Amino acid sequence: MLDGSLFLDCGTDLGSGRHVPGNPALRQGKPGCGVGAGYGIRFKSPFGHFQIDYAINAFQQKTVYFGITNLAS
Repeated sequence: MLDGSLFLDCGTDLGSGRHVPGNPALRQGKPGCGVGAGYGIRFKSPFGHFQIDYAINAFQQKTVYFGITNLAS
């Protein structure tokens, strides 16, 4: 069985990042809010579930994720 997916992810620290001791968000170059989007393919086989996702964030950084599980159903 082959499935596809689309996803959108949004997040914020609600302005609390600067209140964390050492301000790790600023040190790591994190803006405190962001958005990402992507798509993926899932394949279910008798040997397990396989998935590949492609994502891009607000900084135009692209990432490919792979996943394998042995929970065949």
